[in-house]
Amino acid sequence: KVANHAKRAIGVDLISGFSNKNFEFFQMSTDEYLKILKKENLKIDMLFIDADHSYEQSLKDFDGYFDFVNDDGFIFMHDTYPISEKYLDKGYCGDSYKTAWHIRNNYKEKCEIVTIPFHPGLSIIKKSIKQLIWI
Repeated sequence: KVANHAKRAIGVDLISGFSNKNFEFFQMSTDEYLKILKKENLKIDMLFIDADHSYEQSLKDFDGYFDFVNDDGFIFMHDTYPISEKYLDKGYCGDSYKTAWHIRNNYKEKCEIVTIPFHPGLSIIKKSIKQLIWI
């Protein structure tokens, strides 16, 4: 639905079956797509990270894509507030909730983060180094 409102929307996933004329789809890993992104030097206004439900990959995606996000751009991260230990299984939220905590503690100078506390959780990260980018 968001793709309908974007100048250019790109989806990247290992799973095929996405069909939408409003966005480009690449069936590959986010690591593979990052190589393409670096060649094109695209800038991103909004990024959604769902990764593979692991701390390791979601942090790798965050770190790898962060510099391509425009100042005042947004990164949304899924599975960051599992409701109980039962959902720490990789088939559910895994341990990607640790990534939100890592960002909160290590990126204070580069972004703001808030995690909406409902299952499975969504963290909203705004890349910003100052309150108003025009100042």
